[in-house]
Amino acid sequence: MRRKKWIRPVYKKTQVFAFFDEKMAMKWLFLSLLIVGCAHHAPQRDPSSVVTQFSAWGPYLRHEFGNIADLFTDPTFLQMPWKISSEIAADGKELPPNKVQEVGVACADKNLYPTHPFQDTKEYIFSVAANYDYTKLPGTSEACITSTTSKKFCLRAQTANVVIVSDTYEDSCGNMYRGYWVKHYRSGGNKYQTEDNMGTLVAKGRTIYEKTNSEFAGEVYSGYTYPTPVSEFAFLGKLLPRDALKIQTSLQNSVRMGYVRQGKIFISPKNLK
Repeated sequence: MRRKKWIRPVYKKTQVFAFFDEKMAMKWLFLSLLIVGCAHHAPQRDPSSVVTQFSAWGPYLRHEFGNIADLFTDPTFLQMPWKISSEIAADGKELPPNKVQEVGVACADKNLYPTHPFQDTKEYIFSVAANYDYTKLPGTSEACITSTTSKKFCLRAQTANVVIVSDTYEDSCGNMYRGYWVKHYRSGGNKYQTEDNMGTLVAKGRTIYEKTNSEFAGEVYSGYTYPTPVSEFAFLGKLLPRDALKIQTSLQNSVRMGYVRQGKIFISPKNLK
């Protein structure tokens, strides 16, 4: 599923993780890899779920999180029930939970690595949203966008969003998976209020950077990749039938565009300069 097009504001590199200084990012990356390779870690659990027992994503989320609204600040002021998001086209019907072929990691190393550096295989599986009732929300709430001068009443409020995101990964042994995770965030308001920025739904293990002097506002390019612990995923599944060709195409594009693969890590040509 693809996110519907909408105009995003431009964010400075210092605003979100995906946009911090590239040289600093690379130092952090290599330090992290050194720690992963040398330090002794307690065994990490594989993602464990009962996802295949459910025929719809709503009941699965309630099983995993209880009242989903409790993931957000001031949940009692959210207008229920949850509705399919108008911003992200993903109603969960194409891939219901009981159609996921769940698997565990077949490798001693419990880190997963992106199969390529791009966002091409990322999919939004399910997405719901709920508006805050601004007529009842306190003006002092973090979810209030605009309030009266006294802060007693809220005049405009944010939207709560829950999205199941998925992308393709491989382990150190060369086995490939589709990893799934749940992302929740508030949207609406200025850049200091909203939790919805250009890095919010970036696929795990991948980075993006804002293009400088770009003709189009908010245009980005893919940066380097890094390992993600298996425990950060809700569950893992087999690749979907369409994934193999997409991965192959993305790998070919990465070579054509000058990306270099060091072990399981992709380095962008801009990082190599």
